[in-house]
Amino acid sequence: MCQVAVLLASYNGEIFLESLLESVFSQTLSPIIFARDDGSKDSTLQILANRKDKLVLLCDCIGNVGILENFNILAGEARTPYIAFADQDDIWAPDKLAVQMELMIRMEMQYGSDMPILIHSDLAVCDSHLRLVDSSLWRFQRLNPHVQSFSRLLVQNNVTGCTMLINKALKDLAFPVPQSAVMHDWWLALVASAVGRIGFVSRPLVRYRQHSTNQLGAVRSDLRGALKRLNNTDPRISLGAAQLQAKAFCEYFKEREDMADALKRADVYAKIHAKSYLQRLWSLYKYDFWKQDLLRNIGLLLYI
Repeated sequence: MCQVAVLLASYNGEIFLESLLESVFSQTLSPIIFARDDGSKDSTLQILANRKDKLVLLCDCIGNVGILENFNILAGEARTPYIAFADQDDIWAPDKLAVQMELMIRMEMQYGSDMPILIHSDLAVCDSHLRLVDSSLWRFQRLNPHVQSFSRLLVQNNVTGCTMLINKALKDLAFPVPQSAVMHDWWLALVASAVGRIGFVSRPLVRYRQHSTNQLGAVRSDLRGALKRLNNTDPRISLGAAQLQAKAFCEYFKEREDMADALKRADVYAKIHAKSYLQRLWSLYKYDFWKQDLLRNIGLLLYI
């Protein structure tokens, strides 16, 4: 039996999909691939259909459901002990799964296979032609993988979905991902932080392709990057989305006594705008609601 399922949620990905598939097919640790197309208007579905000898293509009449529900459907089909997640436009290192599985097995030996565990890695940032922009996404975006506390992850995610490997214990606990989650990777990181463990591989195991149709892209964490984010997004909207996610966490896990501390922190963060500004500042300090670099924290103080 194959130990690892790779979930591929595709949508209008014809340009780069073949390259991603070849990199997954070429893994030194062979997975089973579950793919579902979310109503593409290009040849994505045909590309997947042409590779049905090497993957399981889910076909349904549901139509376009969005990325979160697409992954929920895929996760519902996976019966393997471990699950990885693929983006349709990246390139995996040949030993990506093998390296992550080695760490996963070590952590399960230490904490038990019933412990929810998430493994992730650094990425190499590339342009649309795979020319290197930065050999480390963590450096590029000033992300610190050692930051794993629930309070800090409530405010800012540092786990990239296409690098994730999770075990069945985390899958059973965290799926289906609620629609109020910002993204599946952030949600899984929160759940793993609350009652499980997070491990990481510092080596970049994915070439993270940046192009005009990225759903979420990499923006350098410097003053120019901060100005770009301000021009493209309203910080109050992104803060609001994180707070809606915190509210969803409270509703999803409200019956779990083992999450009491996490639920308290999530509830405070979800309701933080009901307080005065001075009370909001006190909550940032008391509950350690901080982001991972100075510029982001200045923005947090301005817009919280």
